[in-house]
Amino acid sequence: MKYKDLQKKAKELGLPYVGVSAEVLERSVKKAEAVGNKPAKEEDPDNPNNSEPKEQETSGKTNKPKDFNVAVVYDGKREVRRYTLGNHGDNFADLAEQFAGHKGYSVEYEKDGPMVVCPNCNYRFSPKNK
Repeated sequence: MKYKDLQKKAKELGLPYVGVSAEVLERSVKKAEAVGNKPAKEEDPDNPNNSEPKEQETSGKTNKPKDFNVAVVYDGKREVRRYTLGNHGDNFADLAEQFAGHKGYSVEYEKDGPMVVCPNCNYRFSPKNK
């Protein structure tokens, strides 16, 4: 099922669907269908706040390395966006996760060294070879 279809189904079931990753959204839709389409306003013992599933809180924290200063968002193998500590502040990793979650992209974390500056256009890039 595509992400848009999952969001539509979650909206019909009264589940949170904005900013939720595809995996978590799929699990919550399946769970709600199995329980019998209960409304989101009922108290859920697994999720007392009824805001978002618990899986989303821990999903992004498991794959983060301890020492990184760049979060790169990928669409497959294509780099979409790069969040850095210097440009985006202390919560750059959370911003990258949030953006990737909306679009269904993946995030990889790197430790970037000094940047090389092009003398003609002042573009900054990493000197490592890929």
